[in-house]
Amino acid sequence: MKKVVSVLLTSTIVCFLAFTSCTEEPCDCNKKIAKTLVLNSASTITDTEIFSGQPTTPKDSSTHLGVAVWYWGLDSGQMKTLFQFNLSTISTTAIIKRATLTVQESDSIFNPSDTIFIYKITQAWNPALTTWNNPPVYDSTIKIIDLKDTIVSNTFNDYDITSLVQNWVNNPAQNFGMIMQIADQSLWHGYNICSIEEANATKRPKLIIEYEE
Repeated sequence: MKKVVSVLLTSTIVCFLAFTSCTEEPCDCNKKIAKTLVLNSASTITDTEIFSGQPTTPKDSSTHLGVAVWYWGLDSGQMKTLFQFNLSTISTTAIIKRATLTVQESDSIFNPSDTIFIYKITQAWNPALTTWNNPPVYDSTIKIIDLKDTIVSNTFNDYDITSLVQNWVNNPAQNFGMIMQIADQSLWHGYNICSIEEANATKRPKLIIEYEE
């Protein structure tokens, strides 16, 4: 009799456990996970400057980059800065919540309230070969307008490039980066920023991406 009761009790427990496991809340396997990616090294950020005052000289090894129009005797003219970001660790289905490019102004500020235009580059470029006379093509209809109320030397400025990063993540073959230029093309407008080649790592450009995948 004891053996029969033991068998029945065991069977009842097994059935109860099986029933309980079957009625648990199903796992939401499609739930997206919030993540943050920080790019701030030469392996993840490519940058350079093109300068009309030195139209055939590559600036890929410069420690500072210009977004300006200024006068330096014979070396005078307009400066534009180019960036490209390695986003290969983010899936093409990710949702970009926010992407912030942080750059540090270096020692030259000409107008503390200049407007910056950011355009989407539409072709591949090599920083060692990119110059004012050999620039990549960019789409002037796709731009971010960023008005800085105050630009202070040796401080950081943030640029919201969420829409560009989302486009690059969804379309990796179109990730050719961006170009920054000053809106006011008259003399003494714009500023310099530290490049990814800057010796002090804390001053280098940084892209912070908050996303879900």
